[in-house]
This record gives sequence, C-alpha cells and structure tokens, in this order.
Amino acid sequence: MIADDTPVVLSELRQLKDFLDNLRFDVTPEVIFKPRFLTPETMQQAYDETHGYMFYVDCMKGDKPVLMLMKTKELRSSTVGEVEGVPVELMEAAVSREGVKDFCGMYPLDEALIDWLKEQLGL
Repeated sequence: MIADDTPVVLSELRQLKDFLDNLRFDVTPEVIFKPRFLTPETMQQAYDETHGYMFYVDCMKGDKPVLMLMKTKELRSSTVGEVEGVPVELMEAAVSREGVKDFCGMYPLDEALIDWLKEQLGL
C-alpha cells in the first residue's frame, strides 16, 4: 500500500506488487477529467477506465514541473505525492511539446518520460 502525501521513490515503488499490477500509462488527466454521466449501466466502464495508479506532470507547484503520482479507486482520485529524482528536462519536454494541453494544471506524460519511468521501475 502507498501512503498519501509522502515523497514517492521509484526504487521503492518497483517493490510493490499492487502498484505494479495497477499502474496505468493509458490513464491521463484528460481521461480522469472526462465528463461522465454515471448510471448503473455505465459505472463499471467508468471504473475500468480510471482505476489504478497514474503519473502526471504538475506545473502548479512552482518554477519547475514536478512528476506526481495519483491513485484512483472506486471513481475517487487522490494525489499520492511528488516523485523524487525525475530529470527536469524530461518533464519540461513533456509539457512543452506541440499540441499538449493541460487539465487543471496536470499534463500527460510523453513517450520519453514513459520510457524513462518504465526503465526506473524495471518494466
């Protein structure tokens, strides 16, 4: 289990089976904030679209972007914490690439950042 609001260390995450089993690179801020009109029939689909752990780049915390980890469970999301040791240039490239848009100050990852994370997590 990952505790909320603690510094996130990738070398520790790679040891957590629950995290690795539920890590989602397909879930982006756009997916999380997509308008949904939930009915009993669509509840499971919404759950399947968002359940798990996702990374995003946050530019609201100061001068430099930071990588954040969010967990979504039962259609409720919370930010777990800031990931330590991420190269700033990778995050800057992810938020400044052409066509990228933020959702509430949250930016999706680009392929270079995903590849770096996968390497750090041993995936």
